[in-house]
Amino acid sequence: QAPILGGLAILENQFHETARLVAVPHAEMETAEDALVIEARGLMPLLPFDEIDLLIIDRLGKNISGSGMDPNVTNRWVSGYLTTLMRTDPSSPFVRRIFVRGLTPESHGNGIGIGLADVTTTRLVRELDLRVTGINALTSLTPNTAKVTIAFDTDREAIALTLESVALDDPATARVVRIADTLSVVEMDVSEALWATVRDNPRLTPLGELRELAFDSQCNLSP
Repeated sequence: QAPILGGLAILENQFHETARLVAVPHAEMETAEDALVIEARGLMPLLPFDEIDLLIIDRLGKNISGSGMDPNVTNRWVSGYLTTLMRTDPSSPFVRRIFVRGLTPESHGNGIGIGLADVTTTRLVRELDLRVTGINALTSLTPNTAKVTIAFDTDREAIALTLESVALDDPATARVVRIADTLSVVEMDVSEALWATVRDNPRLTPLGELRELAFDSQCNLSP
């Protein structure tokens, strides 16, 4: 019942910068929203690959996405997903396995979204506040997002065994992508199997040369 004059739409680009401000009069708010949503989706940072065998996500968190990791990026939705190795859905990217390494401090133990991953670490599981996570999942009508997945003590073990579950003839051919989180996909690490795709894509810029994955003394990935 308030005398609303209109609204100010703020569109953000993939660098977390304001891309455009749009003043929308009250009478046009409902109709203008549809076009603005389409434009906003076009600005979203997405993974530039059609198929990924293993997606490594360094951190999950409520400050990253309401669902812990953005389904628009992972293509795994809170209403459910399949873990089949065979592609049945033409939508992109098709991600066969997701490994989530850690939880952001800003989440205060709320690990909603961990149920959308295939494997994680025991250190993340230790940080979970299961009550808070469960309440969040139930009130958002998505109990599957709070399920605790397979956990490994080290990143090295998690990566090795998860790649085995993809059932490739040669693990060296695995299409692997590592991102900090689903808000930060401007820069990423990719495996050798995707390197040619990077070189041939004018939208992508190689920032370094091929190198081995770096692990610390605890067999966890280096920052």
